[in-house]
Amino acid sequence: MMFHEEIKIDQLTAGSVLSACEKMGCVGLLSGKSVHGFMVKNGWELNVEIGDALVNMYAKCGNLRSGARVFEMMSERDVKSWTALICGAAKHGFSEEALVLFEKMLVSGVKPNELTFTAVLSACARAGLVEEGCRYFKMIEENGMKPRIQHYACLVYLVGKAGNLDEGL
Repeated sequence: MMFHEEIKIDQLTAGSVLSACEKMGCVGLLSGKSVHGFMVKNGWELNVEIGDALVNMYAKCGNLRSGARVFEMMSERDVKSWTALICGAAKHGFSEEALVLFEKMLVSGVKPNELTFTAVLSACARAGLVEEGCRYFKMIEENGMKPRIQHYACLVYLVGKAGNLDEGL
């Protein structure tokens, strides 16, 4: 015997579905777009939690344009929304854009976290921007954090790629 119940989707459920979508790549992108369409169709307010989830899903799935559109529509942005966009840009080969976003984030007064710095250092490493990478690495402590292993790994990769592995060690 099968029962049919109307399933009510709330923001918590939608956030969980978007989180699952981001892990599925292209397949998840289609599902994530459907969830986003459902939200728009039903007049959901774009609060920071839903905005973060959408930006993160679009950025991780490689649809940076849609992620940026959602980001621009958000009335409030936090470190998660900025970092999601920066990570997406860095991951998908848009290193310069990632660094521009990072600078805009700083100007807006949002304080970076450890993941933000990992994305920024990764962007520098991919683009071979040694001086910038070293400057951003120093900013980690300037922002009250201690560099973690992922930060050191990015730095070693960056200087090694530039042929200066001795500097990285």
